[in-house]
Amino acid sequence: MSTPVTQRLYEALIAQNPSGCKGAKCPVERLSWFAAARCANTLSIAQGLHPVYAINGDQVSIQRRANGWHLPTEAQWEDAARAGGHSKYSGGEVLKDIGWYVENSRGKSHPVGKKPPNAWGLYDMSGNVYEWVWDWLKQLPSTPQQDPRGPESGYERVYRGGSWNADSSSAQIMMRKGGTPHIRGNDLGFRLCRSA
Repeated sequence: MSTPVTQRLYEALIAQNPSGCKGAKCPVERLSWFAAARCANTLSIAQGLHPVYAINGDQVSIQRRANGWHLPTEAQWEDAARAGGHSKYSGGEVLKDIGWYVENSRGKSHPVGKKPPNAWGLYDMSGNVYEWVWDWLKQLPSTPQQDPRGPESGYERVYRGGSWNADSSSAQIMMRKGGTPHIRGNDLGFRLCRSA
């Protein structure tokens, strides 16, 4: 998706809106990693696609041949944020020009797509809300990898991208954070993707 999932889309699919900073065009937030995975399946079903996740309570597995929406892997997220470039932030070197963070957000999230996109037309990948990804948080390998898959298990899931409530260093593309899949941060959302 070119933007994080908005409150309008989430509410249309799930019939509720947990967000603290209300606004139809603002990113949905205050939802767990599990809620993001369920939303991906719900959107897939609504569009006649095969859901990617098999969800049984707290057990979530991937149906690799499914064609539906899913959370990006950490490697997919970083590749999309970099958009073929080498800038510090997704879309440039000066965060105030391309993203919402603690110094320019006025203490809240903002409607998606109001700052310039990166080279691939993706908005809000540095700032506005952190974004859940599929992977468990573990130390990255020290050698270069080609489209790596994260670990099979862990305690915390990764989220990336910085937020309206964080400093500029958190929005750097290289920065990684993690939390238990049940946390619901007021600056934590997600975006979905599909395999081509």
